Amino acid sequence: ADLLSLTIADNGKGFNPDSPRSGFGLTGMHKRVSGLGGKLHIQSHPGTTITAHFRFKRKYDVHRIEAACTVFQF
Repeated sequence: ADLLSLTIADNGKGFNPDSPRSGFGLTGMHKRVSGLGGKLHIQSHPGTTITAHFRFKRKYDVHRIEAACTVFQF
């Protein structure tokens, strides 16, 4: 299987990823990633890094790769 990882990072003040959320940004990302069979990892201290990992069974699973690339649109 092939692995695709998408990462976004910033150097902001960070946040507690386990605290209750009032918006839909992270909730929407979690739903989109899990809907594509992937896993979302969030690290936040000062600065935040969010990474989505996807495994693809076929080398050229173009539709799933394109869908994965839209995960961080919010």
